[in-house]
Amino acid sequence: MQITVWQDGKSYSGNAACGERLTDILRRLGAYLPAPCGGNGRCGNCRVQFTHGAPPPSDSDLQKLAPKQIAEGWRLACTAYVRENGTVVIPTAEQLLAEKSAPQQAAGAVGIAIDLGTTTLAAALVDVTSGQTLAVQTAINRQRSFGADVLSRIQSAGNGHAEALRSTACNDIDALVAALLQETDTPPAQVEQVVIAANTTMQHLLCGLDTTALGVAPFTPVTCSPKPTPYSELTGHATVSCPVSFVPGASAFIGGDVIAGLIACDFDRTTQPRLFMDIGTNGELVLAEGDRYMATSVAAGPAFEGGRLSCGVGGVAGAICRVSIRTPNVQYETIGHQPPLGLCGTGAVEALCALRRAGIVDKTGRLSPLFPEGYPLAEGVVLTQADIRELQMAKAAVLAGVTLLLQRNGLGATDVGKALLAGGFGTQLNVPCAQELGMLPRELSAEAVGNTALAGAIRCLCRQDELARAGTLAAKIEEYTLANDPAFEQTYMQAMEL
Repeated sequence: MQITVWQDGKSYSGNAACGERLTDILRRLGAYLPAPCGGNGRCGNCRVQFTHGAPPPSDSDLQKLAPKQIAEGWRLACTAYVRENGTVVIPTAEQLLAEKSAPQQAAGAVGIAIDLGTTTLAAALVDVTSGQTLAVQTAINRQRSFGADVLSRIQSAGNGHAEALRSTACNDIDALVAALLQETDTPPAQVEQVVIAANTTMQHLLCGLDTTALGVAPFTPVTCSPKPTPYSELTGHATVSCPVSFVPGASAFIGGDVIAGLIACDFDRTTQPRLFMDIGTNGELVLAEGDRYMATSVAAGPAFEGGRLSCGVGGVAGAICRVSIRTPNVQYETIGHQPPLGLCGTGAVEALCALRRAGIVDKTGRLSPLFPEGYPLAEGVVLTQADIRELQMAKAAVLAGVTLLLQRNGLGATDVGKALLAGGFGTQLNVPCAQELGMLPRELSAEAVGNTALAGAIRCLCRQDELARAGTLAAKIEEYTLANDPAFEQTYMQAMEL
């Protein structure tokens, strides 16, 4: 029998055996679906919709889904066993979030998963028995006042601000924890564990470890896997009383956030070549072929997160995130449909792509001299020549990294079954625009997979064997340093072209 899957506007089909579980079919086809409970029918996060060929509802379907949803063909993929040809639609993260927007309460033990990012933090309160996410809180990382990227924070720590950086991270984390408990009216004693996924620099700063060696070759971390620590001892706060565990990392550049992402995507449970990409100020790339994993890091700079752009802002309400141009008219969308206050990374990529299509920017990145002060996108928001150069350097770093990583393994873009785009920028990135600008190879099949660092931390929170699995995966990763490759400079310069 044949199963057709629709996800993010794309479709792909494959053969399936009668009685085969849908989760296994989707994994074989390369479709990403969250499963914090490990596919045991407890969390309800793997819901999909059959437009035809829906199997009879399982006991888990009857518990997790409303009667109307079941009648409309919704099922949990982990408990759906196909019996005939069918078509399955995988909902977007936004659709799932809309269904679960109201905070819920847990009857039993809960835990907190945290994604400690360079720019933003995200935390989820989770029922550790069912794997169900009860509430989510996000915040800006206030360490940004010490620098926008990890290198500037390493320098700041070396200049006597290490304790200030540590306490800032601790306060940010505790504020999220307190907000989660307040939102769900959860007693602190109910929290049994906290799991944190963070890049290696953020991990060191939070734990008060010396970051000096992270900023100079050969970039040696004190540890990639800090030992579990009591919450009060780590943060200096007594909001909860439980141990804090860290998702282990692999190196100075491939941290626990990347490993958590690989776990969330079941990166180690498919055989076809695949590429994981977490693109931000620092872009991490992991290529898997069979049981071999090679990773590299690219210094994209902060442009993809709105940094160093004349009107750049983060992914906040009012940020222009979508742009199209039909000269002389500009059409745009803002986050939250608020009045425009600046340009975020995805909006900047779309603006540059639109200007290139309109011939206002040439292939070298030169902006038409008719716009010496920058091209106006909205009142008070422009894209300048300097902005274009920042975006060119960022996209060239990513393309050079992907190109050389594939070449080093004897692969081309068409050999990769799926490229998974993680993180806030990757999730919202217009892939065709990115390919048109030469940020991603045109032949690469790419799919946005959301905040995989948080999703992976949730997996590790709910199942202790997932932390061990993360450690095993991290130990298998072979690091490839782009700066040591003689071909990097030429590849990078060629990738500057639009």
